[in-house]
Amino acid sequence: MKRLMTLFFILMVTSPVYSYTFQSAKQWAFSIYYNHRKTFYCDCHYSTTGKVKAGQCGFSSNKNSERANWIEWEHVVPVSHFGKSFKEWRGGHEDCQGGNGKTYRGRRCLRKVSQKFKEIEGDLYNLVPVIGELNNARSNTKMGTVHGEKRLFGKCDFEVSRGFIEPRDEIKGDIARTYFYMDYRYPGFKIIGPRERKMFEKWDEQDPIDSWERERAWEIYEIQGNPNPFILGFDN
Repeated sequence: MKRLMTLFFILMVTSPVYSYTFQSAKQWAFSIYYNHRKTFYCDCHYSTTGKVKAGQCGFSSNKNSERANWIEWEHVVPVSHFGKSFKEWRGGHEDCQGGNGKTYRGRRCLRKVSQKFKEIEGDLYNLVPVIGELNNARSNTKMGTVHGEKRLFGKCDFEVSRGFIEPRDEIKGDIARTYFYMDYRYPGFKIIGPRERKMFEKWDEQDPIDSWERERAWEIYEIQGNPNPFILGFDN
């Protein structure tokens, strides 16, 4: 905490307000996790350079890709889940013109023309370190229950099947409270559907808040300036 706060005050000299960009968020997230360098899905340790220590956690690559060796910062609530609510995601914008004169759309366009999108994309509560290959495997897939417990990544409890992923039990509550927060913080984006809400309520109850989740939430609060009330309470 002391190291993080020292960095925080140094950066505040040149940046008095948290900058909601994905690049800025990734830098802050790495700092938050500096003394808790474990990947979200597989609980694998990683080095100060972001290299995954797969041998310590039993993770094995399914595709032998380079992304299996490094962490990436994943949005628990995928970007497309809120991005598709912006018209520029679907149709582009007059300011989103490529060198060939064609209009580009999606995330690239929204980063250029929408401050609201950048705010949501850069929200630290929604970012977790994951093995790059799992970030790719998850993509924008919804959370759910995968029957059969087929393991594709060694001992890592991360199942993918029929349009759903099921994470390990120890982080299901963390995921639920992230979804609750994002739905609460950014109303109107239809982040949680009725069926999902019931599942997340169950996950929230089965996997209570632990000390690291609370510590992480406090550190994000200090940086970003707003609490996650589903972790810190609604009195903050």
